[in-house]
Amino acid sequence: MLKDIKFSIIIPFYNSENYIKETIDSVINQSLNFKDNVQLILVDDGSTDESKSIALSYQQQFPENIIFLENKHSGPSAARNLGLKYAKGEYINFLDSDDKLSINTFENIINYNADVNIISIPIEYLGSDEEHLLLPKFTQNKVVNVLEYIDYPQLNISSCFIKKDILMEFDEELTVGEDFLLINQLLVNEKRYAILNNCTYYYRVRPDETAIMDIIKSKKDFFTKKVNKSYKQLIDYSIDKMGYLPNFIKFSLVCDIQNYYSVPTSNVLNKSEYLEFRKSLQEVLEYIDDEIILNNEYIVESIQSLLIYLKNNEFHIEVDSNKVFLKSKDHIINSLHDDLLIFDIVEVIEDSLNFSTYFNTRCDYDYFRMEAIKVTSCGKKEVYEGKFFSYPTTNRYPIESIGLCWNYKYSVDFKIPIKDGETFKVYFNLIYEENGKKAVMHNPIQFQNYDAGLSKVSNYLIKDNKMVIYNGADESFYIQPYSFQKSAKLEIVSMLKMVKDHNSSTIPAIFYHLLYLFLYPFMRNRRIWLFQDRVDIADDNAKHLFSYAIKQYDDIEKYYVISKKCDDFKEMKKIDDNIVPLGSFKNKFLYLFAEKMISSHVNHSWLNPFFNPKRPYYNGLLSIEKCFLQHGVIKDDLSSWLRKCFQNLHLFLTSSDYERNSILGETYNYEEEVVQAFGLPRHDNLKFNISKKEILFSPTWRKHLINRQAFEKSEYYFRLNSFLNNERLLKEIKKHEYKLVFKPHYDLEPFLDLFTLKDGVEVNTHDSYQTIFNNSAVMITDYSSVFFDFAFLKKPIIYYHEGNDYHYDDGYFDYKTMGFGDVIESEDALVDKVIEYINNNCVMEDKYKQRVDKFFKYTDQKNCKRVYEWLKEN
Repeated sequence: MLKDIKFSIIIPFYNSENYIKETIDSVINQSLNFKDNVQLILVDDGSTDESKSIALSYQQQFPENIIFLENKHSGPSAARNLGLKYAKGEYINFLDSDDKLSINTFENIINYNADVNIISIPIEYLGSDEEHLLLPKFTQNKVVNVLEYIDYPQLNISSCFIKKDILMEFDEELTVGEDFLLINQLLVNEKRYAILNNCTYYYRVRPDETAIMDIIKSKKDFFTKKVNKSYKQLIDYSIDKMGYLPNFIKFSLVCDIQNYYSVPTSNVLNKSEYLEFRKSLQEVLEYIDDEIILNNEYIVESIQSLLIYLKNNEFHIEVDSNKVFLKSKDHIINSLHDDLLIFDIVEVIEDSLNFSTYFNTRCDYDYFRMEAIKVTSCGKKEVYEGKFFSYPTTNRYPIESIGLCWNYKYSVDFKIPIKDGETFKVYFNLIYEENGKKAVMHNPIQFQNYDAGLSKVSNYLIKDNKMVIYNGADESFYIQPYSFQKSAKLEIVSMLKMVKDHNSSTIPAIFYHLLYLFLYPFMRNRRIWLFQDRVDIADDNAKHLFSYAIKQYDDIEKYYVISKKCDDFKEMKKIDDNIVPLGSFKNKFLYLFAEKMISSHVNHSWLNPFFNPKRPYYNGLLSIEKCFLQHGVIKDDLSSWLRKCFQNLHLFLTSSDYERNSILGETYNYEEEVVQAFGLPRHDNLKFNISKKEILFSPTWRKHLINRQAFEKSEYYFRLNSFLNNERLLKEIKKHEYKLVFKPHYDLEPFLDLFTLKDGVEVNTHDSYQTIFNNSAVMITDYSSVFFDFAFLKKPIIYYHEGNDYHYDDGYFDYKTMGFGDVIESEDALVDKVIEYINNNCVMEDKYKQRVDKFFKYTDQKNCKRVYEWLKEN
């Protein structure tokens, strides 16, 4: 039996088969010898997967060091308490079954000479680039007296190593907040603890599963029970032990209460339950001074103001001249007149000046409006009402917090006509009006960094011989005919600002500003179009439209942009000489003066060669119009990515009126003339009635699989690998002299070495989709939009929908009523359907052919012509 054990590590687990090995290994493989110093206690809380078998296999390897216990799914508190009864170590740690410890953790804790009973180590996330809330407190190793330093909270127990002698049991009635309660009870007793920054607790963020916190927040225990049994019990315990509630407990409570922010209580609680929860939370907040809330650096201002409001349970509005204050008692929650107007878009398109802006506020839309005031050179004023749009699939949509819509983000669009040669000024008013009170506010302006059209450094733009100038002195925009003298004066100011910044981007930015200034008079009447697909692959709509466009003889200069390092660069050179290396000087030069960027993708960093940390230096120079040809037919709601305020497309190409109407719905915010149903250019080159004995398997990607480890442990990987090695399928394919062609998604290619493939399966990463579609007799996919191309050819399609791990929200397309093939939900049924098609010579059923005819607006293979003519005229 082990003696003088330094550490007892208690790991409760429930269905953790994908991660528990890594967790246990992080304990066994410590730099401090495991066999001599560590007791590992594994507590099965009723697992139904292979977790128990994995734990028992480790227990058999290390019978002297590892104890296996069963808890019968009584919850985490009971599981930890059970493990605690068997703990013999000097230090106890409660390690979660999907987390792990840095290899030097035990050794550094033993070597830390401090007379304390609790040691805390920093938390870093596995599977996320976010920084843990409390990481800033770990700047150095130190002992913290919590009565002196209240801003060193400890919110969880897993990242702590605690002397066994001081430990108490967890409250088994609690399923949420039990560790927050216990660690802070211990701190009340101890008054001090150590923080150690030379080792790490790695907390796993599981992207391929429903987030644990989301599950917790969907249960009623997260609300009133947690407040009453965790927060109030801690308050009572502290007052009983110390005679008062210490500030460090108040501070910690505020940090933990912020977990209720953005939680939609209405999804979980009925009205009476919500009122009970709200009352309990208010009772806790009454113990906490305003200063503790407002001076808490771990929570943002919007949460601070919400907590003040909940504490006071009072809200009113004060109007003073043209200033509007939203207040709770004496505390200002929001100064509406100080809200920033953040501009997403400033542009000139033909005869109109377009603005898109948004602002954050605590004020409801019902009480305000926004207007643009146009003041002509003769002093005449014209008022334009803003069009409000909510972008419901983005973080601009009002989010419920503790039963309230607390943080409103309003997007507002303006379209102001411009006459040739006209000079005028535009400024914006935010108008609040309620119960006879009115305020007209002239709010400060800011610009989005990525593609706003202007910035405070590059503060003017030129388009169609018109100049738009932002004047920060009066937060207004001035419009006038193009003047070289005026632009030269403005450039001097811009360059002085860049020189003042004095960084590595200054000299290149000044160079391109000077280049633009002196060459614009010579370049302004040239029509230049840039075409681009992926940065390293030319196999999409832009390539096909470019191939068509270069055969049209007009005054338009056409260039195709692609990386010089890829094979397709040389292939494109065989088509035309105007192939431009991505990121080259020529690419940047052309982008400055180009009229249109015509692409099958809209990634800012791919298309914009000036997209770097200092891109606001270039915003005013870039008036290029983005024309999106798509790289597939949209079937899901992609507005969170393709919304107007982020992409600002001037052509949004579609293939069907179904698709077009979905884009013109309530989530994207594009005008009708932008969204056109002309069909995809690449469809012009598909070949009908040609196929080989090939079964195409082309699944799409899962964007939550952010690294190799996540992919290797995912159901997605197991599902693909299982199908590709299905013995019954491979036997039937071989019998009929077919082969299975696996066309992996671009993002799947780095993981192909993980697949074990047998004879009869060919991985094809080199042929174009066009070639593969033409060769294949049947397509199997899951949710990839490539099936639209295949359907266009009226070849059989099978949708394989086993699992529920696709990442986009459903759109207008219903697979069962609109799809072009059967929807299959099991591997056996999928194999049956493939065999059925092989036996009937791979003929699409008539009902699916009819759906193809109904869906596509055009099947005449003249899509390039339609798109090109529209671009030329618009």
